[in-house]
Amino acid sequence: MHRTLIILLLLVIAATGTFTVTAQAPVEQQSTFLSALKEGQSVSLREVSGRYEITTVAGVVGVQGHKVTEIGNDFIVVQDIAGVTESRISIFSIKAIVRLKVPRK
Repeated sequence: MHRTLIILLLLVIAATGTFTVTAQAPVEQQSTFLSALKEGQSVSLREVSGRYEITTVAGVVGVQGHKVTEIGNDFIVVQDIAGVTESRISIFSIKAIVRLKVPRK
């Protein structure tokens, strides 16, 4: 009986060792099409051939007409400057995300 208990204990320890996850490096988050945008960022929307072109201007403080309020896996939500309308835009309706950089003087 004592020997059977020891064998069962060793089997449990061996099984636990084989089923535990080994230490692995964390998976890096993949860069997506919408990763150029951040929540709270001011953007300009322009319709081009039935699709949206979203423009951001780096280095310029000011309001551009819309503000990004939410970013999902395949959509973004933008709110107009007055805070009256909120639009949910599918990733399939976005033609381009343009980032303008103003040169320093």
